[in-house]
Amino acid sequence: MNKDIKKEFSKYLKSQRLMTLATCADKPWVATVYFAVDNDLNFYFVSSPKSKHCKDIEKNSKVAVNVADSHTPSSGSCESSKRLGENKSTFENVASGSAWNGGSCKC
Repeated sequence: MNKDIKKEFSKYLKSQRLMTLATCADKPWVATVYFAVDNDLNFYFVSSPKSKHCKDIEKNSKVAVNVADSHTPSSGSCESSKRLGENKSTFENVASGSAWNGGSCKC
C-alpha cells in the first residue's frame, strides 16, 4: 500500500470509534464494537471473551469489518425519499447513486 494512502487511511480509522464486526462459525453474526487501530493497520476491539463473536473467531478467524464515519450528518428527508420513489424504482435510485441515504424518518 502506498505510504500516503496508508497514512490517510490510518488517520481516518483513528478518528472513528465504532466498527461493525461480522463473524461466522455456525451461522453469520454481526456486532458493533469499540475498536482501535495501530500504525500497521491492525485492528483491536473490546469485547468479552464469552461473547458470541469472540467464540466465533476462536472457531473461524476469518472476519469482515465495516467502519462508517459516524460524524457524517444525515442527509435526505422523508419528502426527498418519497419524491425519488415517484419516478424511479428503488433499484434505479440506488444504481444511479441518487437514493436517500440516511436520517431518521417518521412518515
